[in-house]
Amino acid sequence: MFPIHSNLNLAPYQEALTQQTAAHLLRRATVAPTKADINALVGQNAATVVANLLADAQNRPLPADLSWYNTGYPPTGSDQATIDTYNAANTTWKTEFRYNGLRELGNGALAERMTLFWHNHFVTELQDVSHTTFMARYVKAIRLNAFGDFKAFVKAMTLDMAMLNYLNGVQSTRTSPNENYARELLELFTMGIGNYTQTDITEAARALTGWRTDRVLLNSYFTTSRFDANNKTVFGQTGNWNADTLIDVIFQQRATEIATFICTKLYKQFAYAVPNETIVAQLATTFIQNNFQIAPVLLQLLSSQHFFDVAFHGAKIKSPFELLIGLIRNLQPANTEALHLKFTNEQTLKMGQYIWDPPNVAGWEEHQTWLTATTLAVRWDACTKLVNGVTSGNTRMVVYNPVPFAKTFATPQNVYELAFDIAQFFTAIPLDVNLKTALGDRLLAGIPYYEWDVDSTGAPAKLRTFLIYLFKLPEFQLS
Repeated sequence: MFPIHSNLNLAPYQEALTQQTAAHLLRRATVAPTKADINALVGQNAATVVANLLADAQNRPLPADLSWYNTGYPPTGSDQATIDTYNAANTTWKTEFRYNGLRELGNGALAERMTLFWHNHFVTELQDVSHTTFMARYVKAIRLNAFGDFKAFVKAMTLDMAMLNYLNGVQSTRTSPNENYARELLELFTMGIGNYTQTDITEAARALTGWRTDRVLLNSYFTTSRFDANNKTVFGQTGNWNADTLIDVIFQQRATEIATFICTKLYKQFAYAVPNETIVAQLATTFIQNNFQIAPVLLQLLSSQHFFDVAFHGAKIKSPFELLIGLIRNLQPANTEALHLKFTNEQTLKMGQYIWDPPNVAGWEEHQTWLTATTLAVRWDACTKLVNGVTSGNTRMVVYNPVPFAKTFATPQNVYELAFDIAQFFTAIPLDVNLKTALGDRLLAGIPYYEWDVDSTGAPAKLRTFLIYLFKLPEFQLS
């Protein structure tokens, strides 16, 4: 990808939000905003809106624990039938856990946007961890830390049950330290390649020994006999470091590198795939000055002139979740929530994004990797299925009636204005007004404009055909 050159800096964006800028903010800061979400922000001040979004996200009650959240593995001595029953239930819980994650994303909040972002940073994989109860606690820990103290967040992830299992921490002992988590702690979770040595990894691995997980009681615990209690030297600092003090040393010795690495990832997530090094350096300064609190960085970036530069509008590619959840949120097809969740889970998997299961410890690469010859065809097919109604499992989805959606626009009886407004809503870049005629003619599909009536018997079919056409446009794939 090519860099985008912007002369705008992190000074607050002062202009009142328009339809276009409000949509840009919500497309990046939340998940698939609706027309109502966007309209509610028009005329408001960006800094106030972002502050409110952050406050809502930080004060939002956590989703309720699922019914099996505290169900541990059968204790030692349990008969095989009990174990088999638990294992069968755990398989069912995985599906419920995935659907619940999609449901929360479907609420469109910044909190869940950040939950997904941090899951793709502190990666674990449900298929590898196996215990759904471990993963449920891991996701809850992400939600609790998503906007707060990043150092505390790293400490929480280091001792998380899912992480200890995923990166082999439970196998790490004083006689055989496992380096997997130590390596990813430095390379992927805090500072990035080039800021540490193999010796730092080896010594850090020794400091991380001694931790295990209890699948019955559902906790992680420390075993002194498995811990290497000798001195370790990490980043030139020598001491009997353990999992807690090791992270203190990392943050003391590599503060700038950590701040730059994390702010680069935040920039790529919310602004553009190719980071602006000057802007990232300023965000990193803010991060350090606020003792590694995450929220101040988000506030500065998302309310800045740089963020709102029109060059960044439509400069990202929608993730599978954004694409399909966005359509369901906006079109509101008349299917049950359960069917929508099943459909989304199946289709986004085909598009390359399976919730709670990134492809590896490096996570989804995102950006241009979302689009391949295969996944683009799947995107088109999924959108068409959602509009036309398809068989999903043994249940047929309802053929979509787009008339109520069309009537949410200002001039549903003016076919040229309606076609343009719908097209503009579904694209993240400003459309040339000269396209009105072509878009209107596409919607009319051969009938004269004076015969257009949004309430006519033929209108739903024409609107469906028009929507499917829009969903295949390159502009529709952008965010």
